[in-house]
Amino acid sequence: MTFVLLFQVEVGMQDPEKLLEKSIQREEVEVPDRKFYRLLVRGICSQTDILDRIIEKYAKGWKVSRIARADITILRMAIYELVFGLSGLEADPPVVINEAVLLAKKYSGIEAGRFINGILGNINRLIEKKGYDISKLTAKDDD
Repeated sequence: MTFVLLFQVEVGMQDPEKLLEKSIQREEVEVPDRKFYRLLVRGICSQTDILDRIIEKYAKGWKVSRIARADITILRMAIYELVFGLSGLEADPPVVINEAVLLAKKYSGIEAGRFINGILGNINRLIEKKGYDISKLTAKDDD
């Protein structure tokens, strides 16, 4: 559900707030899940610039503008979970990466799954090695 909404925002340049509320009503999201869903979508949308800088750093030789929109959407979701977490919940990196790869295979193709797995694996290794620090993830050099 999150992927579909964020993909619609990405390709249609639609207002995420309007889509979010329509999606909650259409999908009949349970009241306890609404807060989580809103936090996730709003968080990803508010951090798009940072997420895109991270993507460009780890997608060696690729500009965000040249990566398939489905792949960008999946990467933003997964990186947000790995880097920022969700409402106090600690992300389980293997689960986050696996879910992203499955989404990529479903919506973009097998090669996209490999591409996304490589990027997220590199980001996760850096987080494990150096701890979370947004400046290290977005820095120009790989120290």
